[in-house]
Amino acid sequence: MTSSAWCVRLALPATVLLAATALAACGGDSGGSELGTSASDIVAKAKEEGQVVWYSGSSEAPAAAIAEAFEEKYGIPVSVTRLTSADIGTRFQSEASAGNVQVDVLSTVDPTLFVNLHENGLTTALTPDLIPSVANYDAEFILDDNAAVVIGIGPTAVAWNTEILPNFNPSSWEDLIDPALANEIVLVDPRSSNAWAQLWSVVLNEPSLGEDFISRFAAQGVRQVVDSSVPGAQLLAAGEAGFLMATTVNTQIPLVEQGAPLKDMILQNPAPNYKQFIALAKEAPHSNAGALFIDFLLSEEGQQIYNSVHVQASPLGNLEGTLPLPEGLADAPAARVQADLPKVLELLGIQ
Repeated sequence: MTSSAWCVRLALPATVLLAATALAACGGDSGGSELGTSASDIVAKAKEEGQVVWYSGSSEAPAAAIAEAFEEKYGIPVSVTRLTSADIGTRFQSEASAGNVQVDVLSTVDPTLFVNLHENGLTTALTPDLIPSVANYDAEFILDDNAAVVIGIGPTAVAWNTEILPNFNPSSWEDLIDPALANEIVLVDPRSSNAWAQLWSVVLNEPSLGEDFISRFAAQGVRQVVDSSVPGAQLLAAGEAGFLMATTVNTQIPLVEQGAPLKDMILQNPAPNYKQFIALAKEAPHSNAGALFIDFLLSEEGQQIYNSVHVQASPLGNLEGTLPLPEGLADAPAARVQADLPKVLELLGIQ
């Protein structure tokens, strides 16, 4: 997640949904390919289709790594188009309403998008008979009606500049209340993405934290509010602030590799996080290749490649090169996140 826009919750336009629903009900005219009836049939048809078209919210490196590995294994190239969550939804719905679906596979961080798309008949259920690897996933990582499956879990972290805060070494939430942070805080705006709004909703509803923690944290002094963790980490690297709330682990890596004196800590107990989901378009032009690609990505091999490059956790557990699942994974229902946001903004002092 390299930009806050990648986590924007998408409210589906009613007119587009109505058009897409009507199209799905009458079968559409986009000419999606017919799915095979067995694993070997799907592989054979996938090779005949000859490519996968993927709309992805992932950063470039992990998307490229998994695409390259899939092509090497099956000889089928993957065309990756990187888009924000909002743009993925808007583009796909526009294609569907026009009866001209161009994409096979969609992945991004907004579960609401995938639930709505599936309810309106625009995606195919990822059942084990179609995607064998799904059988290895716990129910908590599969959306209702198998609308989409989690392909990666990004733990939420905080980061700091070790030269500005040489004695700061937090190990818990309570350690984030520290006189050393006075006027050194860069805060990612909770309004900029669902991931950051969910972070604060989790905090607000955690009995050991709640309103008191948010108020005490904000009272330390927020130097600057930014739209995403990327400019926030850059401010830390430039020595313009000492502490970033909040970020992802892979955001700091390129800066540290360039010599920036940054460290980070994954937040745990509770552990807010963002999850990346993947789905298969109902009228996919290369539906067998798309199904095969999803199965590969959900396999242990694919998960190790994708999440090690992404520097995040896999729903399959501790695979080599991936982050371990943080203790106390915590999510907040979408409705609660939105309901909590005004109170969160008030407690943080954001206008």
